[in-house]
Amino acid sequence: MEQQTKPTPLIPMRILEYDVAIMRYDVEGKLKGKKGVQAPIKLPVIYNFVVYTGKEKWGCPTRLLDAFEAPEIFYRMFEDDFLVALNAEGKDKIMGDGEATTAELFLKEGWRKDLCGFLDKNEWLAQKINDSLYGKEIILYVLDRDPHNVDEVLQKLPNLDPKLKNDIMSGLQRMKEASVQQGLEKGVQQGLEKGVQQGLEKGVRQGLEKGVQQGLEKGIKAIQDFFKEGIITKEQADNKIKDLKQKSSDA
Repeated sequence: MEQQTKPTPLIPMRILEYDVAIMRYDVEGKLKGKKGVQAPIKLPVIYNFVVYTGKEKWGCPTRLLDAFEAPEIFYRMFEDDFLVALNAEGKDKIMGDGEATTAELFLKEGWRKDLCGFLDKNEWLAQKINDSLYGKEIILYVLDRDPHNVDEVLQKLPNLDPKLKNDIMSGLQRMKEASVQQGLEKGVQQGLEKGVQQGLEKGVRQGLEKGVQQGLEKGIKAIQDFFKEGIITKEQADNKIKDLKQKSSDA
């Protein structure tokens, strides 16, 4: 249940976000302690409704379907099979799939992570990439999974349209920048956590040298400073203070 006092156009998206979070929590509970999933995990059915108590006319979607640009397609997603079993389809069948042929051929071989070897055996696909509506997306996807050097892969596509090649290089650059940023953020977080831990250990060690009480006070102050500077959350600060007090009492 969700209560609103003002019209909220994006309430359908919020409902879906809540539902996914609830489903994930439910599934994680079902999988807890299990090493592998041997059978399909059933998702819980969540019935949503919004209680509106505002003065203005609602004027926003009242059904999830109404929030989508093509509700009939969204509805079909729950009825149609989403599985495309390329592993069971032969080359002749795929060649007859029209616009999807190029993408299907690359995806069928993509799991092998050997795009260069695949292109050596199928040189005619270079022109297919140029003609495909999904040419850029196909190459970006496979390169993201392929261990070969980008230049080596592009050399296997000598007839690649210059604009398409530029789009691919730009896309790869954005992917690289995003990966670097994620690495930096992870490194900073790990560094902060290590720094906090070292600071706490140093505070405890100095405190023990000068007296348990003094060490406890210094440790607590260090934790509070970390919290004030935004390095750790309030919950983390409370837990670390609790642990610090326990260590001091055991000393």
